[in-house]
Amino acid sequence: MEYKAVLKIMKHKNKKEKKIEGFMVHFEWVSGSIRTGDWFPSKHQGEKLIKTEEMAWKLANRFAEATSSDIIRNIYVVNQDFIPVPGFVSKTLKPDRMFKCKS
Repeated sequence: MEYKAVLKIMKHKNKKEKKIEGFMVHFEWVSGSIRTGDWFPSKHQGEKLIKTEEMAWKLANRFAEATSSDIIRNIYVVNQDFIPVPGFVSKTLKPDRMFKCKS
């Protein structure tokens, strides 16, 4: 493939990349053997998203400190499309052993 063609593809992809609108803190409720994913703020209920990834991680840390590991697990930050932010695996709070193995 010609170098010009590669540059054209990369330029087109960069134009299509979606602007980050905000962030949410994702976590799992544990009830016996059942786990339910949840997050805050609630995008679906119209709550305003967290403006920066840094602020989202700070809120995630405060949430982790205020909750029991028996009830809340795998706390990490996602973007407005519920996609985990880069590096979330190593930053995950209250991770399960199984969760740590994911790459």
